[in-house]
Amino acid sequence: MHTWIKFCATTSLDDALASIEAGADALGFVFAPSKRRVTAEQVQAITAEIPENIQRVGVFQNEELERVLATTEQAFV
Repeated sequence: MHTWIKFCATTSLDDALASIEAGADALGFVFAPSKRRVTAEQVQAITAEIPENIQRVGVFQNEELERVLATTEQAFV
């Protein structure tokens, strides 16, 4: 049995690679107000360098659906 693991608040490629090395199945990116908040551009640069089988998860707070869709479409290309 495999335990599914998601590391949240990824802010850099180094964070992402360390999480993957530790066994992450998914990486979380915070788009809500937070000291670990990232932009869609930052996430796009990170996710371009990680394996496609690693799931990407966006964290939002009280955001309009259209904004969530636009952000994730740009970030998770």
